[in-house]
Amino acid sequence: MKKTYIQFLLIVIITSCENSVDTNNFIPVENAKTIDTEPDWSHEGKYIAYVHFAQDSIEKEYGVVQIRILNVDSLQSIFLTNGYTPRWSPDDKFIVYEMNGNIYKINVETKDIYQLTDWGNCFFSSWSPDGEKIVFDTNEYDPNGANVIWVMNSDGSNKIDISEHSTGEWREPNWSPGGDKILYSRFIGIGTPELFLMDTSGHNQFRLTYNNNEDWHTDWSRDGKKIAWYSIGNNNWGIWIMNSDGSNPKLLLKGASHPSWSPDGKEIVYYDIDSILNIGTIWILDVLNGTKKQLFNYPK
Repeated sequence: MKKTYIQFLLIVIITSCENSVDTNNFIPVENAKTIDTEPDWSHEGKYIAYVHFAQDSIEKEYGVVQIRILNVDSLQSIFLTNGYTPRWSPDDKFIVYEMNGNIYKINVETKDIYQLTDWGNCFFSSWSPDGEKIVFDTNEYDPNGANVIWVMNSDGSNKIDISEHSTGEWREPNWSPGGDKILYSRFIGIGTPELFLMDTSGHNQFRLTYNNNEDWHTDWSRDGKKIAWYSIGNNNWGIWIMNSDGSNPKLLLKGASHPSWSPDGKEIVYYDIDSILNIGTIWILDVLNGTKKQLFNYPK
C-alpha cells in the first residue's frame, strides 16, 4: 500500500539555537488564516520548527508551503524556507527537510541550503544523535517502486540501503536518542502500517504495535524511554504513547497528530485541526496533567 507524502498530509487533515535565529526578522502570525502542522521541538527547547500552509496573498509572498521557526516564549514566527517535515539537528544549527521529492538541509543562521539527494522520491529524514548521519526513505532502486529506508552522511555522501526489499514498504524512519536503533512504519502485505524497531544496519527487526491501525509520525522522548505516535483506527485515532519496547500503549490525546516531545519530556507539541473552521493549529500538551494550550489564536 503505497502513499506519497501529500497523501500522508491529506489523511491527517481529513481525519482529524537561540543564537541560530535572527530575532530581528520575527513576524507575528496570530491573525493568519492557514494550516500549521508538522511541529518539531528544538533540542535546546526555545524554538519549534513547523510547516505553514499560506492562504492569503500577503503570506504567499514566501510561497504556499513554508517552513517557519516559532519562538516558544514570544509566540512569534520567522520564515525559514519552503518545504515539508523539518527536523532539527542535534546542535540546533541545521534543519533537514523535504521539498519536491528530495532531502535538503538549511543552516538556520545563514539560511544556506544544501541539497542532499537528487534521485527517487525521498522523504521523512531524521538525524543520528551525533549529527553525523541522516536516515530517510526513498523508492530509488527498489524493483517494485516501494519506499524503503536508507542512511547517508549528513553532507549527503555515502548513501546506504539498509532495508530488506520485497518485505513491504518501510517508511518514516526515526533515529533513537541512544543512536543504536531506528524506529519506522512498515506495511505488511495489504494491511495497515505498524511500528517496528531495527538496528542501524537494518537488522534485528522488532515489531512494536499490533493494533491494525495506521501508525505514523513517531517521536522519541529525549531519554529514549517513550515513543509518541499518530494512530488512525475506528474511534481511537489520535496521539498515543508507549514504552520504547512497545509495552503499555495508551491513547494520550484523541484527534491530534504529529507529536514532538519537549526536551524535558513533560510536554508534547502537536497538530490539531478544527474541521468547522478548516484551520490547522499547533498546541502544546502537558503530558502529566493533560492541560493544553494553543500557540496561535486564529480569528473565527
